[in-house]
Amino acid sequence: MDVALFLEEKVDRDGGFLTVQDREFLLSRADGDIRALHKNNTRLLGKLNEEMYDGNKEERKKEQNRIRQRRHRIRNRTKDAILDFPYLMYALDDLEQTLDDENDPVDPDIAEAAAASFFKALTSIADRDQVMWSVLDMVRLDAQLEFAREHYAFADVTIDAVLNDDMPDPDDCPSLFELKRRVQDGEEIPEEAKEILSVFGLLTGEL
Repeated sequence: MDVALFLEEKVDRDGGFLTVQDREFLLSRADGDIRALHKNNTRLLGKLNEEMYDGNKEERKKEQNRIRQRRHRIRNRTKDAILDFPYLMYALDDLEQTLDDENDPVDPDIAEAAAASFFKALTSIADRDQVMWSVLDMVRLDAQLEFAREHYAFADVTIDAVLNDDMPDPDDCPSLFELKRRVQDGEEIPEEAKEILSVFGLLTGEL
């Protein structure tokens, strides 16, 4: 799938922290083309080339500054949007359903491009290895949650086992009720196990 073409086709979609004009601006800059993508928005980038400015360097400099300022505002808004994601992770129970909408499906290629872009953005403000391991820890926890939902047991596995689809036999794993009893008896259990018990309402005695 041509991701750039898809983005151009979806530039007018509703919602998002970017406006339609922001998307047009970014796409046109990415293409290296000093023009708006839509005829109704030709004012967006102004007349930056020398022919239109008739060699007026002062006007061209003003336009270049305007473009830099707009890019700066978009970067700041993007950073603020990224910093809001932990709130979603913390409080939105059905976060995984955000993109899994049968009525408005997201193309897998676009999801992959979004993930790559998000990772690149995060590594600009945090250590790359730290971000990578955080993502891998989340992948492992998701696999453990899926295992717990299916077998009501806890799989103490490494990320390698998850990536290689080498999950253990459920009969060899402690049940969630057994883990709950261990906690009640004062035993230490893995942090991932505590998170899973909490998801199932078992860490506090809930059903």
